[in-house]
Amino acid sequence: MTANFWLESGINSDTGAPGDGTRLFNRASWVSLGSPFGELRLGRDLNPTYVNTFQYDPFVAVGVGTVLSFTSGPSALLGSGIQTNQRNDNSIGYFLPKTLGGVYGSFMASAGEGTPGKKYVGGRLGYAVGSFDIAIAYGETETAVGDDYTQTGIAGSYKFGPARLMGFYNVVEFGALEQETFLIGTNVVFGSHRLRASFAVNRLSGGAAGSGFADGDDSRLIALGYVYGFSNRTNVYATASRITNDGSARSVVSATPAGMLAGENSTGYEIGLSHSF
Repeated sequence: MTANFWLESGINSDTGAPGDGTRLFNRASWVSLGSPFGELRLGRDLNPTYVNTFQYDPFVAVGVGTVLSFTSGPSALLGSGIQTNQRNDNSIGYFLPKTLGGVYGSFMASAGEGTPGKKYVGGRLGYAVGSFDIAIAYGETETAVGDDYTQTGIAGSYKFGPARLMGFYNVVEFGALEQETFLIGTNVVFGSHRLRASFAVNRLSGGAAGSGFADGDDSRLIALGYVYGFSNRTNVYATASRITNDGSARSVVSATPAGMLAGENSTGYEIGLSHSF
């Protein structure tokens, strides 16, 4: 048996305030018990459907190149008001043991505690052996209206030589509204160098014309990145990305500017230094 805990906070570097402006451990706050039969985890944690997208993003949900603009941006919520797109409060999670011959998985339920958009149930099941990895996930969240918000996804990767090819297909639905996201990308590592690239398409349907959720309110993302490792803990990186929007789509590579018009495009660049303590 093992007892574990995780307390994680995002901090705004320009002000020192918590990442979401309200609570200290806004990313993760959980305790767990582990055994040969798996792990039981209680608290605030990433949900299985979100894990099934960002783990197959070459930019791992960080920076201007990430596909998070699609899978966790305003369009992905479909006006449902849910609060379970990435992390869930008051959750109970179970993780399969790591001794099942490559089979892995997790299952989660979170209590709404009287707040619409927070009651969630979902799971993820995958198989990884050698260079091959594939996983499926499904989750649903109760909303203030009669329709549940659902998310279904399949993802996978394959490593050959220095390159890892990865991708996913993810669908979210709320009433008549639907968003489909496709991604294909790669990480190529040679020595101290790493190249990252991805291409993603976001398609919306079911909404009224001009709503941002109508047929044709689509977006496309292309991102390229480079990382150089000075050591196992210190890297410099650079990324360039561009999102092209059609119709009334307003997806962006970062926070939405107040004056952005429907159908405008978005371009982002970044350069930086990262160090792991």
